[in-house]
Amino acid sequence: MRVDSPPFAGPDSPPPFATATAAAFGAATLTAAAFSASGPDAVKAVLARGDARAALSILFSSALPCAVALAIAFAAASKPADTSGGGAKRLPDRLRALLRMAPRGSGARGAEAAFFLLGAAVVAPALAMLSVPIGLALEAIGVVPEPQFAAIVLNGPETGPLTRLALALSVTVLSPFAEEILYRALLWQGLCAALRRRFPDGAARSGRRFPDGGFRPGWSFPEGAAAVACALFFAALHASVWAFLPLVLFALALSAVYRRFTLGSAIAFHAGFNAGGCLLALLV
Repeated sequence: MRVDSPPFAGPDSPPPFATATAAAFGAATLTAAAFSASGPDAVKAVLARGDARAALSILFSSALPCAVALAIAFAAASKPADTSGGGAKRLPDRLRALLRMAPRGSGARGAEAAFFLLGAAVVAPALAMLSVPIGLALEAIGVVPEPQFAAIVLNGPETGPLTRLALALSVTVLSPFAEEILYRALLWQGLCAALRRRFPDGAARSGRRFPDGGFRPGWSFPEGAAAVACALFFAALHASVWAFLPLVLFALALSAVYRRFTLGSAIAFHAGFNAGGCLLALLV
């Protein structure tokens, strides 16, 4: 089914390499700022401010990356006017177009709920199990991982209900929204564009043919290389040695979901994964 997509989403009109660079810089800067404020001592200082102020602090730190991601995305896909209505596109229309974005200009709608459940009930527990032997091996050589931000907040005895609600909103809505725009819609798409220009013969020559004559092309070299690069960058910026390999695998899965479906599906998949991780942090 054909879906609406911003101009930089199609294979014939990829974003410039500068867009990917801006996305990478934005992701690195915002991640560095987040981690500087998410150490155990910093988190305890935030929680000591009181329930309401701690909740506002968490929401602000998550809303800022969303604003930056949307600014870069709208700048890369901006049009002077909406040709259907003769005026500038309204923000809700641009958001809907962004969520429906598919790299190849087509994708299945309505899969968001299924991907959320898949991320929460299957992928999060599976990757958590994978991280256990990795953590044990690291502890054997003297590397002891620090507890993650969500685990500190959720399990803190001084954490109030508003703070927990703010964290739930942050990890299941705001953070997946910002990260998928930056990593998949902009960085992955921009790297694909750059690699297509550099390797014009790297297009996929295999794929799946359907009885009705349709054809779904397989992964091309630019798409695969961009997915691997984004996955390594995504995992590295999360600054977790024990979770590096699980995060690489998860990021590859996110790229596959985005490529095959829509950006909204990738966001839902990411949100479900984060929700499942928070639930595991409460139970373990």
